[in-house]
Amino acid sequence: MADVVYLLVFISFFALAALFVRACEAIIGPDEQAVPEPRREPQPESLAA
Repeated sequence: MADVVYLLVFISFFALAALFVRACEAIIGPDEQAVPEPRREPQPESLAA
């Protein structure tokens, strides 16, 4: 019986953690919007043309 309780607590913890992550993404948005694209320097060959 203790094994079943342990498994229920274990699964419930990760289910709540996943719900918390989804709730935070709904509030602040996904990470892709927060991270800007890296700036690319022009290649020397393209400047010569």
